[in-house]
Amino acid sequence: MTADWTALAATSKHESVLRRFRCASPNAAWEVEAETWVRHDAIAWAAFPTEMDERVLLLFDDASALAGIAAHTLEDSIATGIDGTFLTRRLSAIAVSTNWQGCCDANGARVSDVLLDTALADIRLRPERVTFINAFVRERNIRSRLFLGRNGFAEYPSSGVPGLLRMTLQDDE
Repeated sequence: MTADWTALAATSKHESVLRRFRCASPNAAWEVEAETWVRHDAIAWAAFPTEMDERVLLLFDDASALAGIAAHTLEDSIATGIDGTFLTRRLSAIAVSTNWQGCCDANGARVSDVLLDTALADIRLRPERVTFINAFVRERNIRSRLFLGRNGFAEYPSSGVPGLLRMTLQDDE
């Protein structure tokens, strides 16, 4: 499969591409949730940016087919023992299209890894420098937990939402 990727920040021009995106297995509620968000809500992030710097990134293969999306946003965070808030980034979505799930490119890179690398590179280019990148994952979503874990994210219980884990990457780059 291809190794020639094109990553773009989504704009309102990408609405039809986002509305057709498919990534879900009907047996995995978290995949359905991600697909629904991409198809119905991601365009608002792309079309109407806010001060929290929501970003939707599109990854296209060499045939110009959408292979996946990554989304991240700036957040105010509170830590126990720290007075006040500090900025973090939240990975809101890493979603691989059904055509690319489980696939590697010609260089052996998993599409999910290419998407995560794309998101992390974009985060590092944003004007607000953050030390922590968070992702919130359903406890039953083993594949995402393993994926993020092998990419350096550590698991923490999420306060307030049963069944949800916070996975955090300390980004020292």
